[in-house]
Amino acid sequence: MIQIKISNHLRLTLLAVGLYLVFPYLLPGQEVDLLVSPGKLSKVHSQWGGINNCNQCHTEKKKADPLKCLTCHKDLAERINNGKGYHKDKKMECIYCHPEHQGEDFKLIEWSVKEFDHEETGYPLTGLHKKIIDCDKCHTLANTVPGKKGKSYLLKDTACGDCHTDIHLKQFNKNCEACHSTDGFKGELLKFNHQTDSTYALQGKHAALACEKCHMKKKQTFPGGPGEAVLYKPISAQCTACHEDFHRGQLDNDCRKCHTLDAFKPAPGFNHQKTRFPLTGFHEGLECGKCHPRIGLTVAGEMVETIKYKPLGAVCMDCHRDFDHSRTAFVLTGKHRGQDCRACHNEKNPNTRKTRNTQAGMFECRVCHASPHPGQGQRQDCPECHTTETWRVDSW
Repeated sequence: MIQIKISNHLRLTLLAVGLYLVFPYLLPGQEVDLLVSPGKLSKVHSQWGGINNCNQCHTEKKKADPLKCLTCHKDLAERINNGKGYHKDKKMECIYCHPEHQGEDFKLIEWSVKEFDHEETGYPLTGLHKKIIDCDKCHTLANTVPGKKGKSYLLKDTACGDCHTDIHLKQFNKNCEACHSTDGFKGELLKFNHQTDSTYALQGKHAALACEKCHMKKKQTFPGGPGEAVLYKPISAQCTACHEDFHRGQLDNDCRKCHTLDAFKPAPGFNHQKTRFPLTGFHEGLECGKCHPRIGLTVAGEMVETIKYKPLGAVCMDCHRDFDHSRTAFVLTGKHRGQDCRACHNEKNPNTRKTRNTQAGMFECRVCHASPHPGQGQRQDCPECHTTETWRVDSW
């Protein structure tokens, strides 16, 4: 008689099949696979349950075939082929971390988070990321690769914006790492250099300013949409974008023609000699306020007080309205009364108020008038024939 050796596993299989054939009413259809399976499949693999689907994952030798895993998990297969991510060198090791038949609610991951080396993923945890002990802080359903039925540790991207809110609302085109690091978000840890990374280098008093002095929170529409954020750009480089116009529109908008970034006063760029009214004589020592008084101006429908710079009259009487020449040593009479002050008070004739010295002969006609008598020299007896009313002589 020929004896056939039957393994215990085969005996159990044959027994299970026999029981099912004999007592089909004892077992529901979806439970029959448990007679030959070590346990139920997880929910994500439940469509492959049943004795007719074993070869979807297993070989004839009952082993799970990693290559069959990658037939379905095409995204991982692509990363492995490209040498990317945690699985790049684990092509044949699926079962060690992802065992199956552990029940419907098993998460298909069996590992120790403490022993997991995140650097193997190609994204090492640095700075403040090292302190995150809850993987779910980053590995959320929202960040999972599209097409997954549930949360996956495979993220669709590692860009900062996938986890962090863009507080700048897309004012910058650069990657966040251009200015920030995982060590911290602001303060001394900020890598931004205003001198080299912007179009407006900070000089003078600007260099010591706190950022919020110029970059204030605004509620408006940004490149990323409407919202509230600190406005970084565009910001005008015009002084009046941040500073009140002290001159109330009287002067040029380019403040730097007169002022510097080190201080508002004095204004070294301003030279009164280059204006239409160069300062000479007694005017040279005057305080600015003597000619430039504080006045009221209407600006945008509102009355404001400011210093008047222009327009100012260039005629003496525009400033010296109340001056009484009769109180001087030379009373104005006749034609002298209508003359412009500078006809007499000029470089040729020193200002007696400045010198406080009335020199002999200073008020003689020849000081201002040339002699009309050719060949007779400069006569000094003009009043004997002429008056201040007219030069004409009817008789002598």
